[in-house]
Amino acid sequence: MLLQSQTDVLELLPALPDRWSAGTVKGLKARGNVHIEKMEWNNSSIRQLILSSPQDQTIQVLSPSQLAGLSPQQEINGKYLYKIQLKANKIVKFVNKS
Repeated sequence: MLLQSQTDVLELLPALPDRWSAGTVKGLKARGNVHIEKMEWNNSSIRQLILSSPQDQTIQVLSPSQLAGLSPQQEINGKYLYKIQLKANKIVKFVNKS
């Protein structure tokens, strides 16, 4: 599973099959009308995440790895919880170089 958004938290790579240790996906839509324009991962670690929304909103994202440029609100079972502010029709991009 690449994405789960059944609660108020958008969880990235919640149940990634071993065969998909690396990959890229584009064009997913999550609860709350959050668009995952692109998500790239390697060894179950987020390498690039690009989000957008048609309206201003603050979302919570649970990631299996840290996101560059952000400090997590908390760590939950080895995953990182972030609060991210989205502005209407603006792209938010996170790139991890390692």
